[in-house]
Amino acid sequence: MGAGPTDTPALTALTPDPEEFKQQLASRVPLGRLGRPEEIAAAVIFLASEQSSFITGSSLYVDGGTNQI
Repeated sequence: MGAGPTDTPALTALTPDPEEFKQQLASRVPLGRLGRPEEIAAAVIFLASEQSSFITGSSLYVDGGTNQI
């Protein structure tokens, strides 16, 4: 599972201007926004479920397209 930049408190904990930092990161994501924790969690739940039983040796990128640039 490859998660992209995700809007969590830890993402901005050490920056003096959290909103500016988030905007800068979001501008580098093809979808134009940060991921939400629930989007990452949904992918993890899917991979842990029976629905993904035929997936093996593959990476799932949940990154708003960042892996493609």
